[in-house]
Amino acid sequence: SMARIEADYHGAKQAAYQERISHAAANGKEAPQTRNAHAYDENAILQFIRGQYPDETELGIAKSGFVSGGHSKFTVGISLKNAKLLPAEIIMRADAGGTFGGASTVDEYRLIKTLYENGVRVPKPLAVEESGEVFGSRFLLVERKTGGSIGHMFNLPAPNKAVCRDLAEQLARTHRIPAAAFDRRMTDATASNSAKMREWLKEGRAAWKPLNMPSPSFEAA
Repeated sequence: SMARIEADYHGAKQAAYQERISHAAANGKEAPQTRNAHAYDENAILQFIRGQYPDETELGIAKSGFVSGGHSKFTVGISLKNAKLLPAEIIMRADAGGTFGGASTVDEYRLIKTLYENGVRVPKPLAVEESGEVFGSRFLLVERKTGGSIGHMFNLPAPNKAVCRDLAEQLARTHRIPAAAFDRRMTDATASNSAKMREWLKEGRAAWKPLNMPSPSFEAA
């Protein structure tokens, strides 16, 4: 089944990573970075936030830490203290060094900003750091919103009319936004959908082949 293939695929990826860790340790080298093992300077992040919000003169960071799950991006939860304008809880999403990382956080920020300004229910965008010098890679900051996953692509939730209606409303709001409103600086903003899909398939196939695992999707593509 697709669920079994999905589980085997991720199991093989984890096993390959553990082998890399063991190999690095045996040779006296630093273990390869993963999404949840990235050192960062909390004060540097605080100074960046203060630079974006000069009125937050008393702002501090009460605590911060990685949010587990996923591989394409680093995700850090940050609790602020003495905030005047900013929410008390924010999220940092930063580019990671994965082979298949999807869109950059800079592009994600530009997209989220346009959606937010047009009434789509997304987290409030707060700032974007494009140099990569503060955290070690580029990142965005958004308001932290509560919520949770109600299902998975291989484990669908029970039918829910309210959820379906809400999803339809958000999609309608998205499709009502004029194309000209979106930032044309985003990567491949003028490329066709088919060209972008071919690029993603090529990138994904390159990451999948070394695993020597079956994938009906890649094999069909």
